[in-house]
Order: sequence, then C-alpha cells, then structure tokens
Amino acid sequence: MKETDKKIYDFKSDVLFKYSLADDKDYDCRYLLKLFIEGILNIQCHDIKVLNPDLSHNHVEDKDMILDIRVTVASGKQIDIEMQNSSFSV
Repeated sequence: MKETDKKIYDFKSDVLFKYSLADDKDYDCRYLLKLFIEGILNIQCHDIKVLNPDLSHNHVEDKDMILDIRVTVASGKQIDIEMQNSSFSV
C-alpha cells in the first residue's frame, strides 16, 4: 500500500476561510461567519458582505491573497475586516 502525502492547511488561509464561511447562498455559512465575527469583535452585525468572493482554490498557498469582509453594525458604522496570515499581525 502506497502512503500518500497529506498536507494540512491552516484555517487562516484566505481560501479555506472563504470556502468555509463566505458563501452568500449558504445560510449556515453566513450564520457561522456572523457568530465568528460577533464573538471575536464583541459587536452585533447588521450586515456582512464579502468584498472579493472570487478567490481560487488553485492558489491556496499564496501569501498575498486577501479576503476582505465589510461588516455594518446597527448604527450604520462599517468595519472592514482582513484576514491576516502572519504570527505578527496586529
């Protein structure tokens, strides 16, 4: 039996994050994304929009890809969220 190489990708990868949580048509994805953002930022999301939904799975290892999400809170204030894939992110 031949052992295959298995590679585990980090959830911080923009592509994996996008395919897990950013599907506008999937209620469960949107619900989980909302819970994720509200839990980390301690805010109430009124609207969530993925600004660049066309990330390609062919570039899962690219370091320069950006997944931007724009969140609107009840007051109308907009918050831009960018996934950072670095141990030195601020």
